[in-house]
Amino acid sequence: MADPSPEAIDEITERTIRELIGDIQSTMAETDSQMHIYWAKKPFNITGLVIQKLSRPGDVVFDPFLGSGTTVVEALKARRKAVGIDLNL
Repeated sequence: MADPSPEAIDEITERTIRELIGDIQSTMAETDSQMHIYWAKKPFNITGLVIQKLSRPGDVVFDPFLGSGTTVVEALKARRKAVGIDLNL
């Protein structure tokens, strides 16, 4: 797949970002914050939502702070390729 053009990147508009923030805020109340030991806890439902909104199936999702692997799990569930690294592993 070719690199996205500037026009394709511009498709993520302010409206899309506002909708994404609204979706995240509405799901925060449903999320248990005691999922795992890492301090930068990312709820599965919110991580999956961000991946689905900001990427397409087959895209690569990279998480340089892998932690417990939430991002990689959600990326794979959403049919994305996933790469994660962490100094603690």
